[in-house]
Amino acid sequence: MEEIILGVVGIVIGFFIIKFIFFRLLKLFNYKFKILLIGRLSVVSNRNFESKYEYVLLKSYAGTSNNDLIRNKARTIDEAIDMVVKSTAGGEFLKNIKIYELYKSNQKVKEKYFAIEGDVWGLNDKNLHMQQGFKVGDKVMYRDLIGKRKNGVIQNLKNEETCIVKIEGKESVVELSYDFISKID
Repeated sequence: MEEIILGVVGIVIGFFIIKFIFFRLLKLFNYKFKILLIGRLSVVSNRNFESKYEYVLLKSYAGTSNNDLIRNKARTIDEAIDMVVKSTAGGEFLKNIKIYELYKSNQKVKEKYFAIEGDVWGLNDKNLHMQQGFKVGDKVMYRDLIGKRKNGVIQNLKNEETCIVKIEGKESVVELSYDFISKID
């Protein structure tokens, strides 16, 4: 009889220990995100834009997915604006903007970020769209995985990190980082 009582007491104590450890681990790894809309603006830019140029809508609702909002690590509103504008090749300014404040917290970490959502506008002339000094139509050189030199022409400025290059003499295209290509004349 004593063995049964000791067995039951052991099981109950073990259960409480496991429960305690489980909830401590859950608190440690449980990040909570709170997204608050803090403002709306009609037009915003960190760059000068001229009224004499014709601007067109390049991308609607840029930065709108929850993943975009949560992935954003902008500490200031200026950084958040730049991230959204630079996410679209040729972006100059934003219209119809929503500004969000994001709170990321758990038991040990409390952080505050800003995120922006809006329509990206840029110049109507695609030849003026540039990313890191490159524009559509530029002839570039790069080295493939085995080190062989290849030439191509930029077909599309995908984002601030990569572009689409059409390989010279072939119909295929490849996505390359701006860090791995060089302009040629």
